[in-house]
Amino acid sequence: MLKKGISYASSLFPADYDLIFLADRWFNSTLLLDHIDSLGRTYVVRLKGNIRCYVYDKKEGHKIWTTTGNLYAYENKSAFYNDIEITNKQFKTNITVSKKKGVKEPWIVATN
Repeated sequence: MLKKGISYASSLFPADYDLIFLADRWFNSTLLLDHIDSLGRTYVVRLKGNIRCYVYDKKEGHKIWTTTGNLYAYENKSAFYNDIEITNKQFKTNITVSKKKGVKEPWIVATN
């Protein structure tokens, strides 16, 4: 049903229009992100800290599974991760993590 709604909303705008789908605390559907990407549209989704991701670990010297909440976050500046594989389906996306002094949870945002 959501895919149908996204397709409908996308069809209301010309293909060259910069349509951005926003979501807060996304609910782990890589199918929706893939669908938005396949329509040639942009998604910007705030992620929870418990999303599994596969990243290169310098200390280990290879990729490891961790969670988005464990990604390094600078204070008052963003850390960028390109082509990060998330969830068990290893869907590739770009992630930025930003943390503000005195704030408990960092902002974790995925986009294509």
